[in-house]
Amino acid sequence: MPNNSLTNRYIAIDYLRSFLTTLVVLYHILLAYTTHGFGSLVVDKNNFFVFDTIIDILDTSFMFLFFFISGLFVIKSINKKGVTKFLKNRVYRLGIPFLVGWLLINIPAHYILLSSYLGKAASLEYFFIHWVKALNLFTNGPLWFLWVLFLFNIFIVIIYKIFPNTINKIKSSNSKFFSNAKYFLLTFFILGTISYIPISTIFDGWFITIFGPFSVQLNRIILYFLFFSIGTIIGVRGMEKSLFSQGSNFIKKWWILITSATLSYFLLTTSYLNSGVFNDLFISPILFVSSSILLSFSLLIISIKYIKKTNHFFDNMSKNAYGIYIVHYSVVVVFQFLFLNTNISGVYKALIVFPLSFFTSWFIVYLFRKITIVKKIIG
Repeated sequence: MPNNSLTNRYIAIDYLRSFLTTLVVLYHILLAYTTHGFGSLVVDKNNFFVFDTIIDILDTSFMFLFFFISGLFVIKSINKKGVTKFLKNRVYRLGIPFLVGWLLINIPAHYILLSSYLGKAASLEYFFIHWVKALNLFTNGPLWFLWVLFLFNIFIVIIYKIFPNTINKIKSSNSKFFSNAKYFLLTFFILGTISYIPISTIFDGWFITIFGPFSVQLNRIILYFLFFSIGTIIGVRGMEKSLFSQGSNFIKKWWILITSATLSYFLLTTSYLNSGVFNDLFISPILFVSSSILLSFSLLIISIKYIKKTNHFFDNMSKNAYGIYIVHYSVVVVFQFLFLNTNISGVYKALIVFPLSFFTSWFIVYLFRKITIVKKIIG
């Protein structure tokens, strides 16, 4: 996810990453205004049922695509830097933001949560006593992505060291996996089903704290790694030598994938209405896997097809996207809390809180990136 120079990457991928960051901000804003409020530190009584569907669509797609994109340039980076320097860079770019974000950025979010429960501003002494006592109960918000991505990078390095000839085999492979959309999607779907269904029978979709700040949705962890691994494989091959190249039929016939994604998601939501029967038959989990794949790649191929020119606004957003991802959570909670007792609809609150949160986060990152060490870490 951390951004590098646009000269070294596809414009479409950089801009897509920025767009996904925007969706992450939107996701955490809309959670407060859903009818269920699950996963939000602030739950507003002024909600809107349509937000439930938007949240579900986002939850089924955008983090999977984040992992796929993050895998695209891993091997290239290892080859360029070497294993030792690459791992040091990952500690610098992922480990430090994770720990700093957890300790110094998410604390205000939890302070607001505690104050909202008390109905008044909590004293700092009271807050820290209760925060420290409940340390293992506090999630790290969206920062979970950073430590999981770091872990995945380590796995890839291990595979890279144990099987050094794998890279050349992938580059020279004539497998239909790299050129045939049906074969690619079917293979991905089969592997995804194998990755997701067994573990989903053990764990549900709630975040589970492993220890301290390390929490994750364990039912998705293998599927996340599959997306990351496939992204890594495509990155080794090169997108221009895969079905994601500009002139491929996969890109030209983008509407087929989008239609398939829409149908898959419709069937998924239908299965939720009869969750008992469908879960017993593993239909809901199977449809979840197909929807995550089809929705994710729909966003990707639309970006590849239509994003071809640079734009100053999006260039700037791309430079600040990683920072926005790190800091936005607390900013969102602040604005949600400020409007909590305002008697307007959840729709209007979301329309107000979203631009305030996004551009405030952007401005904060813009200012902090003027500090040399911060810019070196987050780009």
